[in-house]
Amino acid sequence: LSGYPIVNRPEDVWCQMDTIVPGLLGSWWSFQDRYLNLAARTTRSGQGFKQLIGYKNLHQLKARLVPYMLRRMKSDIAELPPKIYETREVELPPKLRQTYNEARQEAFTFIETLDEGTLRLRVREAVVKLIRLSQLTNGFVNDVTWEKPIFFDQNPKRAELDEILEEAFANQQKVVVWTRFALVAHHLVDRYRSEFGSDAVIEISGRIKEAQRSADIARFQQPTSSAKLCF
Repeated sequence: LSGYPIVNRPEDVWCQMDTIVPGLLGSWWSFQDRYLNLAARTTRSGQGFKQLIGYKNLHQLKARLVPYMLRRMKSDIAELPPKIYETREVELPPKLRQTYNEARQEAFTFIETLDEGTLRLRVREAVVKLIRLSQLTNGFVNDVTWEKPIFFDQNPKRAELDEILEEAFANQQKVVVWTRFALVAHHLVDRYRSEFGSDAVIEISGRIKEAQRSADIARFQQPTSSAKLCF
């Protein structure tokens, strides 16, 4: 596995454990009866469904999983400095703000026109319009193909990142940057490679082959390597 197989909710563990130890937690239906509190609900169209409203017998579930799961806290295996959280507020430049306001008004107007009959049919369009607002706050907007993003010249978030990188590199620190959109990561990788050099910037994403990712991670983790920025 290239990641950590950690589940986020109790109901997620059944599929994982049924693959590793078939039958350990019984059938999916018996798992629901034993550990999940489900309430019967009805949609406006009269269709029935079950809604998860809570959990039960989690101490029993934990006891069943103990022989198969091992948890290690970071504090158990490494002495790390405390995390420092810093929030930086930025203002959209006038042109980007105008584009954002227009897209926001378009999205709200579209959503207000939807009724129960058209919501299911056009929900994807509504989601796309809302995602576009998030794209704009990240300094770009996608074309209709989702393959050719248009980046704005003025991007306050990028300016803040430049300031953070300058400070970190001055202190001989390496930096890992997470982005919500892969397209933003690709754009920033190209930008900073042209500024700092190809060896200084690595990218960990789906478009990079696994062997290359592993080699780049190992190189980034070497204190004396030239790799100092990771996306």
